[in-house]
Amino acid sequence: MRSRVSHWLLPALILAGALAAGESAAELISRSYLFKEGVTLRIGERTPDGIRLDDVRFGTRRLARSPIDVMLARVSVSNESDLPIDVGVAVALLDEQDRLVGVASGGPLNVRPEKSRVFNLTFEGVGRAASRAATFRISVESP
Repeated sequence: MRSRVSHWLLPALILAGALAAGESAAELISRSYLFKEGVTLRIGERTPDGIRLDDVRFGTRRLARSPIDVMLARVSVSNESDLPIDVGVAVALLDEQDRLVGVASGGPLNVRPEKSRVFNLTFEGVGRAASRAATFRISVESP
């Protein structure tokens, strides 16, 4: 029995350590805000490694391949550090009953020192549901 436990325990411990190391290395902003279409929400939140979430703006647009309007998000981030940093963004839309009505993500994009990048995200396949958003949750990660 002891050799059988040792056989799977060591790889499991190594995997758990690798996952923990990977999670601790990432810097993350993750917050919820009121959803407002057509309004630029200035945020200014920063990660310890120098990424700043500048602003978020939601809007709709009719895409050529879609019979309905789709929700779009424009997310602007800046790198206030001296090193280039890869950044990823995820946005979830929630209705008044806290039900998920849309998701979009982008990246990673490399953001050079003292520069900004814009993520243009599309909430495809959920046009009607996304229009009922009351809040949104945004996460910005720099691995």
